[in-house]
Amino acid sequence: MWKLLGTSLDMSSTYHPQSDGQTEVANRSLAPDNTRHHGEAIDFINELQSLHQQAKDNLESSTVKYKREADRKHCEGLFVPGDLVWVYLTKERLPLREYNKLKSKKIGPVEVPQRINPNAYRVKLPDHLKTSDVFNVKHLSRFHGDNPPPDSWTNPSPPEGPDVASTVISVDHNTMSV
Repeated sequence: MWKLLGTSLDMSSTYHPQSDGQTEVANRSLAPDNTRHHGEAIDFINELQSLHQQAKDNLESSTVKYKREADRKHCEGLFVPGDLVWVYLTKERLPLREYNKLKSKKIGPVEVPQRINPNAYRVKLPDHLKTSDVFNVKHLSRFHGDNPPPDSWTNPSPPEGPDVASTVISVDHNTMSV
């Protein structure tokens, strides 16, 4: 069976101190006959090889499936040098004292001066930010004129005109006026 599997069986010898006496007796009593193969051993080997091939095929098909799903979400080559982008700052990029969950997370627009690779870009950050200027594409979004960033985490701009706190709201039974 070991030869049919393509492996070698290294049996212990009587002079091998790590084996026990029962193993040594069993090894001496085995008389390997290399001229014939046992039918059940051949069936077992064929079934084992079939299971091995099926497992290998399943792994390859699931790898293709996972790669296809990952490639679907992959963004490549979205920006060129000179583009303006919004930059999403994760809390790891901010000093511990400056992180505030209510503080704006996106800054911009900032310029993209260099493409590092299809997934990373260098941006011109404001001087007060002391973090790396290289960002993954998932932390960048295109700037379109004066509009706010998509799926914005930024705080809204303060309203123009009178202070919101001093605005009086009067309620009439069916209408609301400011």
